[in-house]
Amino acid sequence: MWRQNKAKVIITSLATLLPSLIGLILWHKLPELVPIHFNFRGVVDDWAGRPVAVFALPGFFLACQIVCAVAMLHDPRKENTGGKVISILLWVLPVTSIVTCMCIYATALNVQINIAVVCFSLLGVLHIVMGNILPKLRHNYTIGIRTSWTLASQENWHHTHRVAGWSMVITGVIILASALWINTWLILILLTADVGIPIVYSFVYYKRHGEDS
Repeated sequence: MWRQNKAKVIITSLATLLPSLIGLILWHKLPELVPIHFNFRGVVDDWAGRPVAVFALPGFFLACQIVCAVAMLHDPRKENTGGKVISILLWVLPVTSIVTCMCIYATALNVQINIAVVCFSLLGVLHIVMGNILPKLRHNYTIGIRTSWTLASQENWHHTHRVAGWSMVITGVIILASALWINTWLILILLTADVGIPIVYSFVYYKRHGEDS
């Protein structure tokens, strides 16, 4: 599995670091202090030096990318994770790194951009993508809703991930539709529902059918 996906891991890892290359090109145009954090309304609430923005942030995404890639490709049941699913998942962090850092550079250079809309739109799209992936996932130990009940039962896994898929797609659509008016409470409720609904469903399914179903 690692050999078949080695090129994908290398390409996506390099893509994760693309913002560092762009940051070097823009280095002398960027201010000494660069905005690196925004609140839910897209207002800057933290700054850092250029090295942190240009190197540390993409480096953090790269570290997460490597950890996720190693975990996926060395799963004891890695054969249950299709190559297409792995290809899509390997691009999640690189895309997030590029979009996040481009928003940071744009803000630092006084380019008019609504950070909140961009970030929540990305979040909505990622939810929809993940919602379409989850029902296709077969039983594994790395990706998916890994409760004790889903891991103990193939049927529980299958039904829970179908519910989780619908939950994430609906959440993604709501986030996209309300990206211009999103607020803290709405996003917290949606993210809590994303996690809570599949877990509760998994437990209820276990109570009704047991772990041998």
